[in-house]
Amino acid sequence: MTDERRADIIRLTALLFEQLGYEATSMSEISRRLGGSKSTLYRYFPTKDDLVVAVVKTFVTAHMADAIAELEKGIERGLSLQQVLLRFGEQALKVVANDSRARSLHRVIVASAGQSNVGELFFEAGPAQMQARLTELIEHAVRRGEIQPVDPPIAAQQFTALLNAQVSGRIYQQNPRDLKPAQLRPMAMLAVDFFLSALMPNPPSAAAGSKGPRQAAG
Repeated sequence: MTDERRADIIRLTALLFEQLGYEATSMSEISRRLGGSKSTLYRYFPTKDDLVVAVVKTFVTAHMADAIAELEKGIERGLSLQQVLLRFGEQALKVVANDSRARSLHRVIVASAGQSNVGELFFEAGPAQMQARLTELIEHAVRRGEIQPVDPPIAAQQFTALLNAQVSGRIYQQNPRDLKPAQLRPMAMLAVDFFLSALMPNPPSAAAGSKGPRQAAG
């Protein structure tokens, strides 16, 4: 058993998911394409579920780990909720908007979610972890008085929905053009501003000349 062979299996499986769909990609078909025995394949991945999780983590949710890392860095540095969400939002949008392989596999997962547990496997392999870290961040912000008391898990879902709303249409396009960083930052800022505008504890008076969320970002 080698890391290189494991990576080959994951790459081939991802390709077959795109070509054949989730249901038609059996362990028998994967082993046939690999040119080895099923017993060899099962030594690396005892079940198809294990293989699905590996594909999802490699090609679909890897960017979420980067986004979660941005959350953790921001918390460690004592940045404001606004600053942390902006950094997180830019990182999360980067791959969601521009990674064609992730987009293609996400289509496969959505198409098969109603007939199998692949949707649940996908959620637990990435989005659930990201939501958990966002929830913790929002809980800290409530305790510090940065925002009004809210239901943190619901608020975390609402923020990611604001981000995804700006790029979700790309999943229906055959070959959408990549978005540049200069295009992604305003999207992240819009989501952060909209989110925080509803949660500020005491919205500043315009007459007082206070800066809104966007101006405060610096």
